[in-house]
Amino acid sequence: MSPKDKRQLAHEHLDAARQAVNEERLNDAVNALFYASEAAVVALATRHDIDTRQRHALKANAAGALYEKGITEKLVNAAETQG
Repeated sequence: MSPKDKRQLAHEHLDAARQAVNEERLNDAVNALFYASEAAVVALATRHDIDTRQRHALKANAAGALYEKGITEKLVNAAETQG
């Protein structure tokens, strides 16, 4: 799946999480947030040439690498500025 597809998937899972929270289905919300985060990590990792090969351990490593490179901090700062 391309990074754009994973980005779209992350948005869809995030929307599902919001709906689950609004409907007080908190377990569903947590699951949807997990999948949204996973898809977002893969999309960002691919964009920054960090290998994930669709393996959970590599996705965790990719999340750490994104953090170490300051990419996640930039995203949080941008989100706070917009929100």
